[in-house]
Amino acid sequence: MIEHLIVRVKSRLGLEDTAYTSDDLRAFTLVGGKIYAHQRLQKHYTTYDLRREYDTLNPQSITNDVMVLADDSDESQMEISPFWYARIISFFHAKVKWNDE
Repeated sequence: MIEHLIVRVKSRLGLEDTAYTSDDLRAFTLVGGKIYAHQRLQKHYTTYDLRREYDTLNPQSITNDVMVLADDSDESQMEISPFWYARIISFFHAKVKWNDE
């Protein structure tokens, strides 16, 4: 799980090389040493007509499949479909600290 989080943090920081090293493992800290699990996620957004709406995602529901825009930097994927399709299994969050010097 830590390796997955390191790759996500490096990607979010815009680092080109998202592969992790032993130095990355030492620089990465879970604040409080905890990863939190959640039963559902509520996503708030603004609609095209400027109304506030929300969606609730629940892994235990029969509608736990989602569709999101694909990464447009992968041109071969965009030729197949502009979307990624996924099934929600669970939700987690963690507070992390990155001490890259």
